[in-house]
Amino acid sequence: QLKASPATAVILLICIIVAVITQLGDNLSTLSALTFVGFNIHGQYVEFTPLSESLASGQWWRLITPMFIHFGVLHIAMNGMWFWELGRRVEIRQGSINLVGLSLLFSLVSNFAQYLFGGPSLFGGLSGVLYGLLGHVWIYQV
Repeated sequence: QLKASPATAVILLICIIVAVITQLGDNLSTLSALTFVGFNIHGQYVEFTPLSESLASGQWWRLITPMFIHFGVLHIAMNGMWFWELGRRVEIRQGSINLVGLSLLFSLVSNFAQYLFGGPSLFGGLSGVLYGLLGHVWIYQV
C-alpha cells in the first residue's frame, strides 16, 4: 500500500517527525518556528508576531506548516487515520502531485481562515486539509 501512495505516507511521516521534535506542542521554541505566526513567551503571556512582519522577513513556510503540528497523541492518531484513508483515495486515483497540491491548497486556505476568524493563536493539525479532501472526494466521487 505504501508503493501506491508515497505522498500520503511522506506527509504522515512529516507529521510524526514534527510531533516528536515539538514534543506534541510542548517544545515551544521549536513550535514557534512552525506556527502560522511566530510567538514569544513572556512569563504567563504570549506575544504573537504580526503576520505581515513574518511574511516580510521571508517566513513563507508559516502559511502551510501548521498542518504538520499536532498537540496530542489522539490528535495525530485521528488526523493520521483520516489522512491515510482520504489521501490514499485521492493519490491512487488522481496522482501524487494532485494530492500534494490539494493538501497545500487546503492547508493554506484553512490556516488563513483560522487566523482571520480566530486571530493570532496556537493552532495546527490536518483537520482543515481533511475537510478539504473530504469535500474533494465527495464532489469528484474519488
